[in-house]
Amino acid sequence: WRIIKEKTNRKPTSNDIPCLISGKEYTTLMEKVSCLNAQFTENDVNSCSDRAADTIPYLGPRPKPDPDTNIYPFLSTLQVSEFEVWKTIQELDVNKATGPDGVSSRLILACADSLSTPLAIIFRKSLDSGLFPRTWKIANVTPIFKKKGERSNPQNYRPISILSNFSKILEK
Repeated sequence: WRIIKEKTNRKPTSNDIPCLISGKEYTTLMEKVSCLNAQFTENDVNSCSDRAADTIPYLGPRPKPDPDTNIYPFLSTLQVSEFEVWKTIQELDVNKATGPDGVSSRLILACADSLSTPLAIIFRKSLDSGLFPRTWKIANVTPIFKKKGERSNPQNYRPISILSNFSKILEK
């Protein structure tokens, strides 16, 4: 790609994060990761300020599962069919990055006919029990430069979360 970019006069870009400066200089990979993590979590906490909390209506206490069936009634009304799962798999973008589980959307798409039934069963059980598989909650967070300001300023990066394709399918 470097040769093609040179021949077409395109400027090479770098995905490497330079030395970060936020009160102190961060040069090693672990220092940069810690600095950006602190920046992203600080922004997340600030986004949930008292102002935001005042605008969200209180919906009452968290519902409990039915004691006889251990099923959450509000989630059990959601329908998940094999066809819906298959159709959602067909809509996956095969050009997107693979999530932390390492299962690519291209593989899921190739196995859609075989995966639709077991995934529909897992999704149904997840909704009935009110439990979400822990491994589907994990995300790879990648810092993306905002294209404004100094690359050495951690505030000029935003986080992008790359989720498991299975959690994306259930979400849709």
